[in-house]
Amino acid sequence: GGMASSAGYPLAAFSKTVSVAPLEKELYIMQKGAILSLNASKTLALFSRGLNQVTLNAWQIRPQFINLLVTQSYGDLDSLEMRSHSMEFSHLSEKQYFSYTPAQTNENTPNYTALNLSSLLRDGKKGLFHLELQGAGISEEGRQESLTTYQSTFLLVTDLAMNIKQTSEGRREVFIHSFASGKPSSGVKVEVVGQNGLPLFSNVTNEQGY
Repeated sequence: GGMASSAGYPLAAFSKTVSVAPLEKELYIMQKGAILSLNASKTLALFSRGLNQVTLNAWQIRPQFINLLVTQSYGDLDSLEMRSHSMEFSHLSEKQYFSYTPAQTNENTPNYTALNLSSLLRDGKKGLFHLELQGAGISEEGRQESLTTYQSTFLLVTDLAMNIKQTSEGRREVFIHSFASGKPSSGVKVEVVGQNGLPLFSNVTNEQGY
């Protein structure tokens, strides 16, 4: 018989050894886009492999600049790119930073982490955030690398959900309800904002959230 695997399974006899490339260092946000309820757990699910440090840069987009985020980018929220190199997130937002060390037994072991965002959302912060995660690991030569892999996503922190329905006449009707209770939310101001940031339409929901 052949040699035993790391899990203890006997392998068949072999006649030659083949070299394979090491597993790549990886970092993924496990949901595509994210909405986080104000009353839910303040965590973000991450997958990593071969990393000994993950850094999070978080930009809270200021509400008055949401229109610039839309009009000055190419619109792909999974890989956001500004139309002008002179326009940066720092011009539209407030930035926060923190890092953590993934728990891992060896560089090939997958790591699943619920990243705690409590420090990011302290003092009741809510709204739209852009998160950038950068992972670093140890090189084959044993040196600490500055950047190995990168991931980004948008995170909307709110307790309000919006349902938009189109009537048979082509009119759109908006209903607002609470994530926490599932009930209609009254007294919520709803605006349709133009490219210049000025509201084209504004109204307040009634007791049915309409």
